[in-house]
Amino acid sequence: MVTAYILIVAGGLLTALYLYAGGGNFSFPIIFNMLGTQISAPLGVVLIGAWAAGFALAAAWREAIPKTKKSEKVLDNWQAQDVKLVAEIQSDKEKQLESKIATLEVALKQALKKKS
Repeated sequence: MVTAYILIVAGGLLTALYLYAGGGNFSFPIIFNMLGTQISAPLGVVLIGAWAAGFALAAAWREAIPKTKKSEKVLDNWQAQDVKLVAEIQSDKEKQLESKIATLEVALKQALKKKS
């Protein structure tokens, strides 16, 4: 729980730093060389864009974690049900075999009585 508060405070401080640095540096151009083309963008736009991309990625990641945990929980429940089902099937097979044995014992006793 303390770790969460530390991460929230650190994220807030980094956000403030990015917005301060980005907001104050719209006049300072940065030149990017991409595929032989030069692109010029203000430092503020680059910083705020990087912050926004990181924020969106963190939000998507935070959204995905509970779904993963939920699916793991469902999978664990299914595996537990599978184990119960296997045990029930084994128990049913044993009951069928016991019933067949009992039927055969009765038939054998009746056949022995008829012979005697």
